[in-house]
Amino acid sequence: MKTSLSVSHSRLYCDLYDSVRQTEIAWGNEPEIPQPAPEEHARLRRAFLGRLRFDILLAKTLVLSDNQVLDGIVFLDLLPRNRPGSPPCLSTILDLITRNTTEGPPIEIRARAPRLGDALRSLVVRPNSAGRLFGFGFSSVGSNRRERLAELLPNIETGLVGEWSDIPDVLSRFDADLPGLVDIARRLKEGWSQWIEQADQNRLAVVKYDPDSFKLSQAMQEEKVNAQQLRTTEAMGLVQTAKTSRLRTEFYAALKRVRQQSTGQEVALEELGAIEDWYNRAYHRAIANQHDCRLWWSGMCRVPITDAEQAYDSALYGNVLPNAELPHDFIHWLGNTDALDGEAFRDLFRQGQEHLAAWWERGDLDEFRRGMEPFVNQYVPADEAWVRWFSSRRDRFGWLGAILGLITGGPLGKAVEKLFPEIAYRIGFELSKEKPTLRQIVEHAHWRSLQ
Repeated sequence: MKTSLSVSHSRLYCDLYDSVRQTEIAWGNEPEIPQPAPEEHARLRRAFLGRLRFDILLAKTLVLSDNQVLDGIVFLDLLPRNRPGSPPCLSTILDLITRNTTEGPPIEIRARAPRLGDALRSLVVRPNSAGRLFGFGFSSVGSNRRERLAELLPNIETGLVGEWSDIPDVLSRFDADLPGLVDIARRLKEGWSQWIEQADQNRLAVVKYDPDSFKLSQAMQEEKVNAQQLRTTEAMGLVQTAKTSRLRTEFYAALKRVRQQSTGQEVALEELGAIEDWYNRAYHRAIANQHDCRLWWSGMCRVPITDAEQAYDSALYGNVLPNAELPHDFIHWLGNTDALDGEAFRDLFRQGQEHLAAWWERGDLDEFRRGMEPFVNQYVPADEAWVRWFSSRRDRFGWLGAILGLITGGPLGKAVEKLFPEIAYRIGFELSKEKPTLRQIVEHAHWRSLQ
């Protein structure tokens, strides 16, 4: 019997690509940008490309906001360059995520202006700003600089930003207050230039959205938070702040202040975390509504980097295909251009295109499974994957580490995770052998079908 959903899967919004999330993915909450090893640098790129590819199979159109591409360190390639050679240019990346060469990348950028360059300028030049720049909180400059830069920008007259290309020069003025900003501004300009050039050449679809269509209060009612069950005045007060904040930065400034005041208060901190989750769900639901996306994914959506995270994704994606599991590093394989270049990706897509189109239109899960079959069949057999998995751990941790990895990949995995989290993390155990159905994923793994 066919399993169907009642909504179209033609447009997907995913909060993984949020600019703040990109910063967290790349270097967590570190105040300074760390310098990852070259292999970890490449690993992140593969994972991010793999997620992009997975999402454009999951939906006909992947919708990105102008904030995500213009302030996202991964999209702008602001990752530390501590390895030989230059990363692929944007045109190469777009080729790798193109399903059909006659259509171009299946990405739509929703922007504040019809042209991406004008949208970038409008981040800092706003109406009714009394002739001063708006204090936009650029996530791409790093968490240690973001708030201070937002405070400094209003000191600059709007006349100094006639075009988007003037923004890097303005940012460079603050290098004395924020050391390193000159280099970041230069690299921002490089990234912005590539995106704007591709958009101006009509290789990327840019659609202007109505800013008044962002209805956060409505989304908060849809997501709901049970204020009556809150036990602390700190949490109750934060709920009211969330409902009255005009900007996301206002909410997070209040959250940071309340958390500092609640140090050592376990119940209050727990409730503040729950409110933050609720606010984020509502915020991204409002964005999805604003951009006409009836389907969005939030919460668990992040790039799998460690072996444990890859194993978790294997459990999360579960039975996408009947009688077959997605390998634990399937997302990484999708992003491995040595194994799957642009033409090979397009060839596999053509084999499953008819079924994926039916999935996008009707939400038929069986069609999604059939559409994914060419990709899973192309992946190395499970027994070869286990040999490679065991060999990699033997080379890294020795025979003892490899054997422990096999043990913890079985029934003892959860116990090891709980009792020895650091050891479990190091040997890359699998979190669970149980694979949920895709129906359960749709219902329980933070999918939201927007009516």
